[in-house]
Amino acid sequence: MENIDTSSLLKEMLALGERLRTQDNRCTDGPVFLIQIPRSYECDPVEATEVHWFDQDHEQEDEEERKRLESEYQRFLLIPKGYTRRGLNFYWETVTACLSQQGCDDHIALNGHNLRGHRVYVVGSHRNDEWKTVRAFLMALPADFNATEGRVLTCVYCGHEYPQGTPAHGAEVLTEHIKVCAQHPLQAARVQIASLRTALANLVGASTEEELKGMEFVIRSTKAPAADKTAALDAIHALLATMPEPERSEDLSRQAN
Repeated sequence: MENIDTSSLLKEMLALGERLRTQDNRCTDGPVFLIQIPRSYECDPVEATEVHWFDQDHEQEDEEERKRLESEYQRFLLIPKGYTRRGLNFYWETVTACLSQQGCDDHIALNGHNLRGHRVYVVGSHRNDEWKTVRAFLMALPADFNATEGRVLTCVYCGHEYPQGTPAHGAEVLTEHIKVCAQHPLQAARVQIASLRTALANLVGASTEEELKGMEFVIRSTKAPAADKTAALDAIHALLATMPEPERSEDLSRQAN
């Protein structure tokens, strides 16, 4: 993946957010700005929006000759020898969609030579939750890039301030704080897990990794109802799976010695 200049990217996002807040939305909620070009297809002249005449060399007649031939055809319903009458229907093909008029202008400036007869057409984003979410996010950004500088990232649970420049996700400092944050929901979960481990250990009669593996061997070798053995083995496996890392490390050290 190519390196991304996050500072420049943020500036562009802030500028886009400002455009979305201040631009003319063409009286449209959640506007989608479309760049479109005209396209046509041949059809039955009866169903066509335009009728054109071609000579025997398949060259299209000019407007004056077209009108003359069409007038004669409407009078006599006859096609002169050497001519072909064809119907054409037109439609608008969408080339790309932008969040703003400026986005369309920038695209046209770069690619206008391929957009003969283009137009910018605006439609709404009704029931397009993704489009609305992106627009809402960009419009919620501060207008001034400098307003984001100097901000301190804090824990949403206890208010702990992280070092200046800490990213909002993926940083080791965030993970380390979560482990010790007294108000983080993870701590309550840990208390519940510890309580359940104590109850299971009392039921099984073992708690360390070495004891639990020994107990598993004994249970598998003992003749007992299958349901009882399964319940006991499930309890042992649950205790092994949720064993805190310090306890597991101590067991490994004892085994090594």
